[in-house]
Amino acid sequence: MGRALTITWRGVVDAYNELFPMVGMNLIWFGINVVLVVLCLPVVLLLGVMGIPTDLASVVLLVLMVIAPNPAAAGIHNYANQLIKEEHVEFALVWDGLRRYWARALVLFAISVLGFVLLVANAGFYLRSESQALRIVGIIWIYAIYVWLSMQIYMLPLLVEQETKRIWFVVRNAALLALDSPFVTFMLLLLILVLTGLSLVVPIFITLISGSLVGVIQHRAVLTLLQKYRAKTDSQDRHDGTR
Repeated sequence: MGRALTITWRGVVDAYNELFPMVGMNLIWFGINVVLVVLCLPVVLLLGVMGIPTDLASVVLLVLMVIAPNPAAAGIHNYANQLIKEEHVEFALVWDGLRRYWARALVLFAISVLGFVLLVANAGFYLRSESQALRIVGIIWIYAIYVWLSMQIYMLPLLVEQETKRIWFVVRNAALLALDSPFVTFMLLLLILVLTGLSLVVPIFITLISGSLVGVIQHRAVLTLLQKYRAKTDSQDRHDGTR
């Protein structure tokens, strides 16, 4: 829990120290999301067909807008990447991130939403079965939904950070991070969901800061978790160099 709290707290400090740019990029994020929400309304209807109440389906969609690789957040993550690395930042990074990553981020977002709907459909099918064995399989699908949601934390930061921008590598690496750091990932997802819930209760938060804050926390989480893999790579390179 301590590591997740540290990542979250440092993300809050990052956002506070850059408060005015964060509010500006959040307003851009919010404006783009107004359009995306309208485009994603069929998803709410589809979840309703699968037996999920419309109110709950709407909340799920809003949660995905915040934590999934939303193209509206591409500029936030491009800015956060430089900020967390303590490099020079300027607001132009937001526009540059939107220009460079919006198309791939849109594909990732579509995959995220489609994957979520398919997993919910499978879980619902098995859980409604009269067979006890099939209901147990349904519980496994619920776990798959959790893993899928936890992967969303890492996708957009990985798209910006890693050299290979191919969609498959982003999804694969997000799965590796989620499964290799299960406790940190669980706590991060929980904390981000709490922040998202607070934003739904106090709408001014989602208008002014929530998207930027969550984006910075997600990006700091990825850069923190990647340190382990980079340390292993550096150690292996040094070992190979001494042969």
